[in-house]
Amino acid sequence: MSSQGARALRNRAVVYVVDTFAPGSPERAGIAVMNRVAREKIDTFLVAPITPEEAAGTFLLCREVFSIPEIAPVLTGFFALHKRIHGFFKLCRLFYDLSLEYTDLVVHTHGHVAGFLGRWAAWAVGVGHTVHTVYQFSFGPYMPAYRWWMAYIAEYMTAWITSEYICFNTKDRALGIRLFPYFSKRCAVISAGVDWQQFYTPEPVGSSARLPVSPIVIGTILETGVTQKESVFTFLSLVEKLSALGVPIRGELIGDGSWRWEVTQWLMERGLAENVQILGWQAQTASVIKTWHVFVHCSLIDTPAVGAVQARLSWVPVVAYHTAGIDEMMKNEKNALLVAPGDVTALFKAIYRVIIDRALYERLATYQENLHDYSETAVCARHVKLYKNIAGE
Repeated sequence: MSSQGARALRNRAVVYVVDTFAPGSPERAGIAVMNRVAREKIDTFLVAPITPEEAAGTFLLCREVFSIPEIAPVLTGFFALHKRIHGFFKLCRLFYDLSLEYTDLVVHTHGHVAGFLGRWAAWAVGVGHTVHTVYQFSFGPYMPAYRWWMAYIAEYMTAWITSEYICFNTKDRALGIRLFPYFSKRCAVISAGVDWQQFYTPEPVGSSARLPVSPIVIGTILETGVTQKESVFTFLSLVEKLSALGVPIRGELIGDGSWRWEVTQWLMERGLAENVQILGWQAQTASVIKTWHVFVHCSLIDTPAVGAVQARLSWVPVVAYHTAGIDEMMKNEKNALLVAPGDVTALFKAIYRVIIDRALYERLATYQENLHDYSETAVCARHVKLYKNIAGE
């Protein structure tokens, strides 16, 4: 960015409102972008349900971190609604104080709860610029009808006060154009950012370097949406089927949730406790992914498949459901095998095929695609341009 451009932004601040801080989650990619934007001499602030220990253990370049636990995606108990309202007023106070300090304040929200509370709080105190990143719309095909309509109406009303949307794929943009006012004029398609230096491996790694190792390791990174538990059990069923065929297999799962105890019991009952490792959320996933033989993406929802890009930067073949989060970056039979969403049998057959067919594995693993659009540098440049455009510069 030029020095002239930096001077033009000297009275601007960007507030990133994120409702989950789990390492490896798609929303965490927003933190990486925030750090890059901060390097462009733009004041940045982070609002998240974050503990002091998490903040101390995370590389953050923002001026200040504000912890608001009430915007976490899942709140339980009788006072859950009260906590949401409390979180809303905390955001209002914070945005108001920052608007007094900065002549041009941009509120950039990530996640369903942060997106709803953050945009309305910004509107309530007169903040003129709000950006919302769509990881997935709050309504989806796997929701009951009444919940779908409630989520859609809430997003429709919020769309009127949103300055700009960021979508990760053209399918979400097309859906938004059909369902929301002025979406075509207010939406930019920007890829999810990946830490290039952490994951990029210059030389291809083929079957001769990976497959002689036993056991075969398949891995996945969970999404944070409503179908997370279903994705977990889909992955476990794949490990069970491969083990039943005598494949020396180990499944590694990055992520965590309320399902952990149920999964532990499920594994013990089937004698698979040694075949699956639940790694939890990982601050540094590169060292884990580079040990995998196959990356499996078994989410049914159209989330940004950041993990698939990370796997490809490490020359790991991908087997996945053919969803919008995948099909714009993965090419079937070239760097991945893609199957119809929800077809677990086809997913299993694709994984087995990759494992036993060395020529196929070699072709998928060593396919050289251009993933530079997913680098944090490229993604940050597009974000900075967006912030300037919505202010009319």
